[in-house]
Amino acid sequence: MRIGFSSLACPGWTVEQIADTARRFGYEGIEWRLADGELLGPRTPDEVWERIASCGVEAVCLDTSAVFVQADEEARRKARRHTAAMAERALQIGVPCIRVFGGAMPAGHTREALLESTRRALAEAVYEVPAGVDVLVETHDAWCRGPEVAQLVRGIDRLGVLWDIAHTMRIGEAPADTIRHTGVPGLVHIKDTAGEALTHLGEGELDLEEAIDVLVGAGYDGWVSVEWEKLWHPELDEADVALPKAIDFVRGLLR
Repeated sequence: MRIGFSSLACPGWTVEQIADTARRFGYEGIEWRLADGELLGPRTPDEVWERIASCGVEAVCLDTSAVFVQADEEARRKARRHTAAMAERALQIGVPCIRVFGGAMPAGHTREALLESTRRALAEAVYEVPAGVDVLVETHDAWCRGPEVAQLVRGIDRLGVLWDIAHTMRIGEAPADTIRHTGVPGLVHIKDTAGEALTHLGEGELDLEEAIDVLVGAGYDGWVSVEWEKLWHPELDEADVALPKAIDFVRGLLR
């Protein structure tokens, strides 16, 4: 496995600062969510994407804001358009996958009622995405459990799962059960929590060693991406403090 980190750790930092930090602390890749203080999106200027492509650090994944579990067809079409536009950017920066969300359940709707329309929208989105880019649905929101997210992706080529270890373990699902339902993930997010609070890796309540052991047993050889959500939680330590601690911890698990 290789170790990267999400640029969520670096609000306000330039592309170059983020890349320099990766090299300084020994990270092999960057999962791109924001740069130059802004969330990345289809309207991000071309020069930002050009700088990401030439920053000298491998891109792990491009994270989108697309949400596919929607109450109406137009909202699903909007998610498809956003996904297709970000996939073009993924090709530009040489990244093999993009992240999308299932999302929260819209008020007044059930999982069963929206499942088929969501699967159809995801299949159409993948069809519209250029070859060479996979689409990964994160274990997040109403789709944290392995059986739930597997319902969305099962049987659709180039559609896989981004396993956020914390999201599944916090709701009581054992890592072996997650992988049993989803199969080998396309990407893994690693973070730690104590109750609802984020902590440094190894300082929370989650048995991250168990999760890594399950990945090893499943033959996973992809990226483990540290997700230090400084952008969403300004009270957290700065990236210069969190990222070196995180890579040391993950290296210890992998050893």
